[in-house]
Amino acid sequence: MMTAETPMSLSLLDRAEVVAKMILDCAVLATRAKAVRYSGDTSWHTDSVIPISSVGFAAYLEPLGTDNGALRVLPGSHRPEFS
Repeated sequence: MMTAETPMSLSLLDRAEVVAKMILDCAVLATRAKAVRYSGDTSWHTDSVIPISSVGFAAYLEPLGTDNGALRVLPGSHRPEFS
């Protein structure tokens, strides 16, 4: 997803870096762009247990809602005591 054959991935990564800097209020290291195809439900989970502040971005290519797979986040779930 991060090659000369996929220039939009690199562009999205650059644009997401700007937003991540604003959210985290510090310098960030944009690491990768990836494509994943999900189907069905997944249980509540933590994406990372590394003790470093991070932010992730998801872009859906189809309209989604609570009944068909939209990302849902629990308020406060970003705090360590809720992981």
